[in-house]
Amino acid sequence: MKRDMDLFRLLLLKAEEQPFNGRLPQIEIPGHTAEELYYHVLLAKDAGLVEATFCMGYEFFIDRLTHAGHEFLDAAREERF
Repeated sequence: MKRDMDLFRLLLLKAEEQPFNGRLPQIEIPGHTAEELYYHVLLAKDAGLVEATFCMGYEFFIDRLTHAGHEFLDAAREERF
């Protein structure tokens, strides 16, 4: 599967929006399959941007963004001239 950086960024933004209570609700993004989301959360975990729990099938839960995940989002939000 090809990495989609727009989806990667959107997943992290969705995770950031959620209130922290130890585990974030399942994230769904219209137009993307559960397999795509699962794969991109795996990539985010590999990169150290999130802590996540993976279950049967393509179910996952993002436990939290890491410091590196917040840094990634801060850099992704910067306006470029």
